[in-house]
Amino acid sequence: MNNEQALQLLQDVLKVNSTNGNETAVADLIEPILQEAGLETKRYSYKGDRTQLIATLDSGVEGPTLGLTGHMDVVPIGDNPWEHEPFAAEIEDGVIYGRGACDMKGGLIALVAAALRLKAEKLPKKGKIILVFTADEEMGGKGAKDLVDQDLLPYVDALICAEPTNLQVARAHKGVFWLSLETQGRTAHGSTPKKGVNAVEKMIKWLDRIAQTYHADDHEDDLLGQSTMSFNQISGGSVVNVVPDRAQAQVDIRTVPGQDHPELYASFEQIIKDLEAEDPDFKGQMDLFTNLYPLRTDDQDPLVQIALEKSKDILDQAAGLAAFSGGTDCAEFIRHQADIPTIIIGPGQSLHEPDEHITVSEFYQSIAWYQAIIRQWFEQKD
Repeated sequence: MNNEQALQLLQDVLKVNSTNGNETAVADLIEPILQEAGLETKRYSYKGDRTQLIATLDSGVEGPTLGLTGHMDVVPIGDNPWEHEPFAAEIEDGVIYGRGACDMKGGLIALVAAALRLKAEKLPKKGKIILVFTADEEMGGKGAKDLVDQDLLPYVDALICAEPTNLQVARAHKGVFWLSLETQGRTAHGSTPKKGVNAVEKMIKWLDRIAQTYHADDHEDDLLGQSTMSFNQISGGSVVNVVPDRAQAQVDIRTVPGQDHPELYASFEQIIKDLEAEDPDFKGQMDLFTNLYPLRTDDQDPLVQIALEKSKDILDQAAGLAAFSGGTDCAEFIRHQADIPTIIIGPGQSLHEPDEHITVSEFYQSIAWYQAIIRQWFEQKD
C-alpha cells in the first residue's frame, strides 16, 4: 500500500460517522484490503450490531507476536462550530480534517498500511503480527474489555497502540477508575423534612467521607505525577419543596502504577459499610463502571529504544519520551496479560476538538515509522 492508497483509505474511513458506534462500516472498508493481502481476519460482534476486527499476519514459523491496536469509534462532533465538515475528510494545505482524523483513524490506517508493506516484504520471517481494532473505546474501553471477558484477545509479546501522541513515544498512562454512586431516601414535604430521608444529604455525607478517606496525592509516579480524584457529576431531587428520595454522583479517579484496583475498590466498599453502621437511614449503591489499569513500560525496553532510534531517520525531529494523558485499550491488554512492553505512538494532538485534523506528512511519517519499528523489533527477536 503506497502513500496515496493509504491516504484514500483514511479519507474513506473518515467519511464514516462512527460516533460511539457504526464501527461495522469502518471494518467493511478495512477488512477486504487486509484479506486481499493475505491476512487472516475475524470479526466479533459487540452489543449486537457493532463490530470488532482482529487480523493476523502469520509468517507460518513459530516466533514472537507483536500486537498493533486502535479503535474504530469516535466521539461526537460537539456543539462548537466546525470550519470543515466533520465527515467530509477534506484536505486543505496539506492537512486532513475530520472527526477521528487524530483520535484515531489516522493512526489506525497507518498501522494497516505498515502491516501491508511488511507483508509485501515477506516479513516477519518468524512469528506474527496481530492487529486488534476495537469498538466502544471512547466510552471507557468497553469493546476491548468484552474481548478480554470472552477470552478473545490474543496474547502478544509487545504492543503498539496508535493513539495520538503528536509523534512522541508515550510509554505510560494513568489508570481510569470511575465510580457511579446512588443514595436512596424517602420523600416528604419540604416544610416537614424530618418526616423524610434526604438522599442528597446522604450523598454529601458519602462524598465527604470519600474525600477524607482517599488521599489521591499520596500516590505518585515520577513520570505520570500524582493520582487524582474529582467529583464531576452530582444530581438529585425533583422540585424545591420535596425532600429528595434519590441522588446520584460520579467520581473520576486516575491511578498510577503501583496502585491496586481491587484493593482500592474494597476500600470504597468499606466506606459504605461504615456509613451503614453509623446511620441506619443510609442506603447507598456503588458501581465501578470503568476500570482501566495504569500502564508503564521501562524506558530501556527494546521496543521503546527502537522507536526512539528509528524516529531519527523518519521524523522531522527525533521523538522524545512522553506519557499519554488519558486511558487506552492497552489497559485491557494489561489486565489480560500483565507486563506487556507497550508504546503509544500516533499522529496529531487535536483529539476531540472542532476541526480535528492531522497533517498528511505526519500521516505518511507514521506509516514509515511503524514499519521501521516493527521490522527492527522482529530482527532483534530473530
